[in-house]
Amino acid sequence: MKLFGPYPLAGGYTVVVTDDDLEIPLEAQGISIFGANHCDGQRNSERLIAHELAHQWFGNSVTVQRWRHIWLHEGFACYAEWLWSEHCGAHRRRARPPLPPETAQLGAGPGPRRPRPARHVRRPGVQARSAHAARPAQPDRRHQLLCAAQGLTDRYRHSSAVTDDFTDLAAHHSEDSLRELWAAWLYSPKVPSLDVWV
Repeated sequence: MKLFGPYPLAGGYTVVVTDDDLEIPLEAQGISIFGANHCDGQRNSERLIAHELAHQWFGNSVTVQRWRHIWLHEGFACYAEWLWSEHCGAHRRRARPPLPPETAQLGAGPGPRRPRPARHVRRPGVQARSAHAARPAQPDRRHQLLCAAQGLTDRYRHSSAVTDDFTDLAAHHSEDSLRELWAAWLYSPKVPSLDVWV
């Protein structure tokens, strides 16, 4: 809550754990559904709880006007995963955050220029690349973008937004131009290199 603003739904949040294993958890407004395999006592799936909970802000309260802005949902949900992992000490020093092997080529990234069909939402590349855009290496830039994320969840609560709404808020919170960051991570077909501060 301290990262993204007050919880956006008055009705609270419900978690359902099925008796069956699920490949991935699912969420909808005010609810997340996890498989028994996600709650096995080993704590290997805690990051997924952070991901699904973040969708209450990014996806359910603030939703995209068009599919090409889907990175606003998935980018911040993945970012919440990484922040939770860092908080728990589960991160490791790396030259770049981990990417699943199938996303080595992320040329079809989720940048807002091209409309993306709904079937692409769960592709690992959409989630991983967009999370990198929200995870800057410099701590001061990280703070600026979190302020912009809070501004987005406040200003567009129970409404829809587009990429420009977020980038405009981020520009308001930054003394430096963020155009290079957006060009590299949101609009370029190539994945830029990333050095991460841990």
